[in-house]
Amino acid sequence: MKKKRILFTLIFIVSLLLVYELKCTNLWNDTKEEVKLKEETKHKSKSSNQPGITKEENDFPEVCTFVKKYNNKDIKGVLYIPDTDIQEPIVQAKDNEYYLNRDLSKNKDTRGSVFLDYRVKINAGRKNLIYSHNSSIHDVPFKELEKYYEKDFYKTHKYIYLKDEEKTYKYLIFSIYVETSDWTYTKLKFNTDEEWLKHLKYLKKNSWYDTGVNVDKTDQILILQTCSHHEKYKNYENKYLLVIAKRIA
Repeated sequence: MKKKRILFTLIFIVSLLLVYELKCTNLWNDTKEEVKLKEETKHKSKSSNQPGITKEENDFPEVCTFVKKYNNKDIKGVLYIPDTDIQEPIVQAKDNEYYLNRDLSKNKDTRGSVFLDYRVKINAGRKNLIYSHNSSIHDVPFKELEKYYEKDFYKTHKYIYLKDEEKTYKYLIFSIYVETSDWTYTKLKFNTDEEWLKHLKYLKKNSWYDTGVNVDKTDQILILQTCSHHEKYKNYENKYLLVIAKRIA
């Protein structure tokens, strides 16, 4: 009889411990889910309800989504052009060579990635410079930029969105052209507002067609660069298509 009582007592104690362990596990899982939800909500709220940008315009993935997906903290932003295939994470290294031949997981890949100039802090200065490969063989994101040779395409694809960890910025394209010899568009340091305005006017003047968009000394800009495969430039060694936009929101 005494042995049975001891056995029942042990079973009771073990049962209590199991119930306690189960509750603790569920509580831990609930806590993790709450933290995850709060983190996602925090990131979402940072880039939503922004002046000049509608909810629909901002309906593309957050930076943290890609950082987690590729386990890569080099991802600094997301580039998006509506009604195109361009919705790409933007990476940044300590130089402009690393991601020329590496994918978002840092694996060797001749197609490379879409990357931000190492000298630039995204959306923080007067100019963002973003580069990526073009190809007549491979399917690469910036291949679609060559559609901007046609003004009709520009008319329905004027806007570019660049999202960083804090918010989304909206840019309006004001110039499209191919550069073969003058690399001053990569210049970042300007001593005066007048020098900066002169630079902007130069970029606008070179456009293949008039976009009707004016520039002034307060403008902050975004330049997308890729190789040009236009027939007109087939005999040039260096030929870079530039799509240049100014921040409007």
